[in-house]
Amino acid sequence: MDAVDVKFRWRLNGVVIQRIKVRREIVGGEPKGRPEIAVLVEGLGWFSIDNNENLWDPALPRFVFEVKDLSAPLFQRRWKQVTIPELLALLQSQALIP
Repeated sequence: MDAVDVKFRWRLNGVVIQRIKVRREIVGGEPKGRPEIAVLVEGLGWFSIDNNENLWDPALPRFVFEVKDLSAPLFQRRWKQVTIPELLALLQSQALIP
């Protein structure tokens, strides 16, 4: 399910993302797992992002996902770093995903 909405802007590692979607993790070749966030990056295509919790080397670069609420008053429109569970909760609270 695409979560394209004029209320929010998304940024991944400082790059503005035009589209995100929520999909299920692939388990045994089928989308059955927990919800995950996928982003569309021009030139790379769709890929999933996570909370970096299973990196084998702490020196590896981490995903930094940020959101800006454009429906907030102008003085409150700032980029806010969010975790993937926080982002899923935000999307659910705004009825963008079930």
